[in-house]
Amino acid sequence: LVRYTLMAVLRDRIVQLMIVLMALGTVMSIFLGSAATLEDQAFTIATAGTVLRTMAMLGLIIFISFFLRRAFDSREIDYLLATPLTRHRLLISFAVGFILVALVLTGMITIVIGFLLPKLTIGWVYWCLSVAVELIITAMIGLFFAVVLRSATIAALCSLGYYTLARMMGMMIGIVQAKLVADQPFFFVMSPIVKVISIITPRFDLLAQSAWLVYGEATDFSLLLLVTQLIVFVFLFFVCAAHDLRRVQF
Repeated sequence: LVRYTLMAVLRDRIVQLMIVLMALGTVMSIFLGSAATLEDQAFTIATAGTVLRTMAMLGLIIFISFFLRRAFDSREIDYLLATPLTRHRLLISFAVGFILVALVLTGMITIVIGFLLPKLTIGWVYWCLSVAVELIITAMIGLFFAVVLRSATIAALCSLGYYTLARMMGMMIGIVQAKLVADQPFFFVMSPIVKVISIITPRFDLLAQSAWLVYGEATDFSLLLLVTQLIVFVFLFFVCAAHDLRRVQF
């Protein structure tokens, strides 16, 4: 069944499309970097890293959302479940397939950024590892919303919204802890809400930082945090998706 998912990737030409988009993004980053008066190489690397990571995230979410919705609407899921395959094994196969796609996209980004850097550093290694974790978690987020919601468009938008929230979570927590607007009633309402949301939201703001590529170091990198986020949120979104799929009547 993992092969079924990978065949869908080839059928939809996702890899070919991402290669073209990443090439365009790289060229655009080089062009913008050439216009910088100071630190043009650093600007190019930082821009390319952000653009390529964003493209991979968008491609992954859109593919997962529409692939699963098409599988539900065409009754392919019904056919697969008519075999001895259980719902949990079906979902595991989909999850493994999507994680492999995320790793392929990570590999493409790794190669491009490696060519742009004057030399490979430990910061590049940490950045690539964190991109892999970010895309794997993003794939599970897309899987969860695609299973729970009955519209591919809404599932994709919810996934993008949740990803954006995960990227902004550090800034929101910082505002709450600094208490810069503690005298406003709105702060008292939002502060506990932000604290609760932060428990079930990955900290993507701590991953794939452009400074790691530019300076070649990652003094604030934590392998424990990286592995913990990977295990916790992959398990969380998979369990939630499996629970919802179990309730669906085919």
